[in-house]
Amino acid sequence: DDLWLETYPADWKNLPRNEAGPARNQYMLDQGAHHVIALYAKGRPYGLDQKGGTNDMVRRSVRAGVPVDIYVAGDRAWRKP
Repeated sequence: DDLWLETYPADWKNLPRNEAGPARNQYMLDQGAHHVIALYAKGRPYGLDQKGGTNDMVRRSVRAGVPVDIYVAGDRAWRKP
């Protein structure tokens, strides 16, 4: 299978900060996301109970039944936790 990149910038200018990211995340799912890859910086908390935009996308994806792969930055490479 081919892998392609799509970008979905949040509308930070027209929506309040606490709404722009979640609106963008829902839009990505509504566009038919088949699989989500979540990338976290080293030391950044992750999980369904955590705050933040990436965690919001992971929660939305799980609820929608979309598969999610989580990767955390290591010293030299990304790794699954």
